[in-house]
Amino acid sequence: DIVAYTDEEASAVSGACRRNGQFSSNFLAARKGNPFSETWWTNMKHKLTRLCGAGEFSIEKTCCHEAYAKQPERRLCHIPWGHLEWLKLPSADPDAAEGGPQLDPTRRHSKSELEKLGGRSQHKDGDIAERVKAGNAPAVQLPPDTRMYCLRGVDAMTPHINGEVYWQPWLRQAGTTDSSQTDSRKFDTRFSCQERANGGLGSEEGKW
Repeated sequence: DIVAYTDEEASAVSGACRRNGQFSSNFLAARKGNPFSETWWTNMKHKLTRLCGAGEFSIEKTCCHEAYAKQPERRLCHIPWGHLEWLKLPSADPDAAEGGPQLDPTRRHSKSELEKLGGRSQHKDGDIAERVKAGNAPAVQLPPDTRMYCLRGVDAMTPHINGEVYWQPWLRQAGTTDSSQTDSRKFDTRFSCQERANGGLGSEEGKW
């Protein structure tokens, strides 16, 4: 149904994605109408359209609509970093984390906000209470027969995000990786490279 990639070590072998593992959504090849995309989109729509409890704009929870908020709602949605992306694996739903959503650590919180948040589960209006409860429903899980293939190691598409190839120990005269240097605190020891005649770099080991 989909093909993705991971940032595992170069020795990792491509194959089925692990249901409780992670893979990048930066690149996905997907079959039209596949259950992975359908489930992800269903869960995102639910988070974006649900009614959150009073004061829940102040916590690490995806909220676009807050109970008892002044209407029409003109505030931007509060979407914590990564929360919608992590939903690609419903088992990683941030709302289901132990202890529940915590206060937004990126901003200060007034006493009135905290008081409102403290009473968020005490909704006097029965209809609002039911809507907030429905909004807290668990994420829909992927169908068990969803087929997900992960490109790993040398097949993956992970960029060199910190220039790690430049941190390998190098023998300038020989034009090769210095295999005698094994201290990973000083060098990136995952590479075994050779300088080619055209000035390029060839590597039999490492993400290259």
